[in-house]
Amino acid sequence: MGTYWYRMIPKPEYLSEIRYWIEVQAEAIREYAGLFADDLQPYHGYVYNPDQDNPALLKCEQAWRKLREMVHVPGLSEDFVGDIRLESKSVGWMGKCSIFPAEWRVAAYRSYLAEEVPVILHQWRDYIYSVRNGGFRPYLLNLYLYYTSRQIHDFWFGLKDVMKDAEGRTNAWAVRLFETDIPDKIRNLPEPPLCSAPTWVDWADDAGVIDYETHARYVELMEHRKTLHELRAAWNRYVPSKKKLPTSYPPYADRSFEGYLGQANDSSLNQLFAWFEQCVVDGVGLFIW
Repeated sequence: MGTYWYRMIPKPEYLSEIRYWIEVQAEAIREYAGLFADDLQPYHGYVYNPDQDNPALLKCEQAWRKLREMVHVPGLSEDFVGDIRLESKSVGWMGKCSIFPAEWRVAAYRSYLAEEVPVILHQWRDYIYSVRNGGFRPYLLNLYLYYTSRQIHDFWFGLKDVMKDAEGRTNAWAVRLFETDIPDKIRNLPEPPLCSAPTWVDWADDAGVIDYETHARYVELMEHRKTLHELRAAWNRYVPSKKKLPTSYPPYADRSFEGYLGQANDSSLNQLFAWFEQCVVDGVGLFIW
């Protein structure tokens, strides 16, 4: 549910009802919260409830059924059998792209009437063009610090957790490990700070230039991450393969601020914008499901 946009054409006689149910659907998706990354929780304010009888999920399904009765979805049969690759686009291309303002990522999970599509296209595309040209750096640094501090905190917690699990083991690897100073270093690791979630409206007009490499909180977090990587590497030298901590995905992966900014140049965004442009030319809306 809620992972693709389908091209849609409203049935004119139901237009006012469609507007109503689009808003109901959008709020239900937000309240359901199951489509959002954990770090977006401060921006939507709900706690995900996976129960099938979750009232928000039931409301989502009701809105979907109501809207399906009132819109045409070109290229797909009435029961949604068809080639979704041709007629749809993943909402995740925008909703999971952390270079966008977090509030926009949450708000993206909704349906749009044809008149609304060019508005959001211009908003998202103009923002990305500005980022590519050096815009919004103070905001983006604070957003990066928010996301990164959560990952570093999870990294710290994960290292503490595997250390706790190893205590009391009599395996040969554990005996060797506890003959080193690695366990004490992990036990004595200070808790990394968590940065607050920035609000887009508070930073949207800030056109300042910032030297992130000398920013106090950035320097502090990078020191924490450096220490964690060093201890992870030391840990991995002593433990068997199934106990090693990974390096290629969060929270253990390492992404610099420049790497974070590089998302703005991802070709998938150009593809998303091109698809939206064609929807504008064709005069169709977007139906989320």
